[in-house]
Amino acid sequence: MLKSSHMNILLTNDDGYNHPGLAILKEVLRKYGNVYVVAPFEHQSGKGMCFSLNKGFTVREHDENHYSIDGTPVDCVLLAVQLLDVKFDLVVSGANDGHNISYDCLYSGTVGAAIEGLNHGIPSIAISTDFGHFDIVEKEVEKVLDYIFEHKLIDKRYCLNVNFPLKKFNQSKGIKLTREHMKKDQYYTWKVGELIYTDRHQDLGCDEEDTDVYAITHGYVSICPITNSWFHNRIYQEISKKV
Repeated sequence: MLKSSHMNILLTNDDGYNHPGLAILKEVLRKYGNVYVVAPFEHQSGKGMCFSLNKGFTVREHDENHYSIDGTPVDCVLLAVQLLDVKFDLVVSGANDGHNISYDCLYSGTVGAAIEGLNHGIPSIAISTDFGHFDIVEKEVEKVLDYIFEHKLIDKRYCLNVNFPLKKFNQSKGIKLTREHMKKDQYYTWKVGELIYTDRHQDLGCDEEDTDVYAITHGYVSICPITNSWFHNRIYQEISKKV
């Protein structure tokens, strides 16, 4: 799966069809194949694997093979694979405005869309960067994609969750294959009038060098394989001995 193979690529995101992160990927992915964009009409962060039941969609065509729908990132993938007369070889989601590391993946619409691609048997990549740090994506995402293809990391059994380093790094020190680190964030709420808001302070402290959090905080691009199943075989084996 190199540039000469000319894949059919479905590109989506959770920040909206006209977001600069998506535009950067669209331009770069054209070097690898035919790019079809189906993305949400409006911002859809935090939607995870949410999809719209019993709802009709409005589809807008903004350019050749560039569509938006009034739905979630997962809706975008569902509609694309059903309505477009295309056999997709790859789903790419992003580039997200904000990291998707650790258990953030459970919340992320960016990752949710990639997982939905996996549900349809399509190899998938989710790509994220620090808030507003799109310069590094524009400069390095082609190098990262080449690394993925040259090392044959694309697979239908998992998707790849790619995160670029913190914005204090103007360029990466390299690429690390990682596992998820379990953060210990602190959540809090505050009230404005009758409305209650919630947010968190992220804990990015980590000394485990093979993890996604360590990679992005030390200047590396993290590539972490994740699956569409929460089943954990080792824990299952431990529990099965008790019954």
